[in-house]
Amino acid sequence: MYALYRVSQGLDAFTSKVGKVFAWATVPLMLVIIYDVFTRNVLSSMIRAGLISDTTASSLTFMTSTKLQEMEWHLHGVLLLMTFGLAYMKDAHVRIELVRDKMRTRTRLWVELFGILLFLLPYCWIIMWFGWDFAMRSFDNGEVSAALTGLSHRWIIKSFVGLGFLMLFIAALSQLLRTLVGLFGPTDLRDLAGRFVNPQLDNGVQSKAD
Repeated sequence: MYALYRVSQGLDAFTSKVGKVFAWATVPLMLVIIYDVFTRNVLSSMIRAGLISDTTASSLTFMTSTKLQEMEWHLHGVLLLMTFGLAYMKDAHVRIELVRDKMRTRTRLWVELFGILLFLLPYCWIIMWFGWDFAMRSFDNGEVSAALTGLSHRWIIKSFVGLGFLMLFIAALSQLLRTLVGLFGPTDLRDLAGRFVNPQLDNGVQSKAD
């Protein structure tokens, strides 16, 4: 059980690093939005007011508004997909708290175990399987944006569907191992393993699982 817990910690560390790296996509996302608003609204107003010429405005615009808007949802998609695993690991996803908060820690662990085995892992596997085909068909067909002035290489953003659910799959495996430790491990590991389903354990509240 100690080995399972160490493996879980290693998977958590990997998921956390990947999630935090891709969380930085927030910065270019904000910059693209600001630049898009600037070129579409501010420059247009300055042209109408006669403050700058069309030539000057064109020199300040290196991407069309269509490309910028597509880049926005591409970056937003990458940010969302690649932090799924981190959100699950941090227990930041949506749960039915009204029901869950009334459960004992051990009951929560059993619910988590069956939820991971019956729903989360199979669902992630299906999305990864079809996500790979989704991206490869896009790559083979040389898919580009439906807009004439949109972005090319559509397979890049589509590949993040499978990658994002791969990270969630890894996080689910980590939590599966931790759940097994919480249910069947030695007493000194149970509270450590149970913290992700019962945050009260972090505040020194005695677990009711024993």
